[in-house]
Amino acid sequence: RNGELLGSYSKGSLPKWAAGEDFAAVFGPRTYQNENPGGAIDALVDEARIYNTALTQTNIKELSPVPNAPAPDEYLVGHWTFNSGEELTDSTGNWADIELKGAEVVDGSLDLGPGKIAVAKDYDGPEIAEKTLVAWVRMQSFDARAGGPLAIASIDKDQFDAICLSLIQISE
Repeated sequence: RNGELLGSYSKGSLPKWAAGEDFAAVFGPRTYQNENPGGAIDALVDEARIYNTALTQTNIKELSPVPNAPAPDEYLVGHWTFNSGEELTDSTGNWADIELKGAEVVDGSLDLGPGKIAVAKDYDGPEIAEKTLVAWVRMQSFDARAGGPLAIASIDKDQFDAICLSLIQISE
């Protein structure tokens, strides 16, 4: 949060994602197995990025949601700004345009919530093994108990990497 590591979790070996496999960048739920999103956060996402390397703490602190932000762009494999004219487009060209599934783009932000998700499929970039997922998010409600602003998720099995919202009790 605000450039500081809030938490990190790994369950065994990390999945690797390669072009041509059946997976997607998912906005809202933490997983997207069989196109069943489950819970979704209620938030505005101002920008989202996927890097195919583990960024250092220094790299993460230098990131900002502005054009030409200093970052190791050589590893950037997904970048969505939701700005006018490019609302659904990945600026790296590695992902197909985002499909809105109830979500909307409002004033340059992706508006997510229960029943409001978005998905970018058809990845055609380098393999994603080590990774860093980054999103600038403004929570609209803490009523949801699960979900996340950005995930890489398999379409047909329970396998995902995600930024997750996890609450023990609602509003905590």
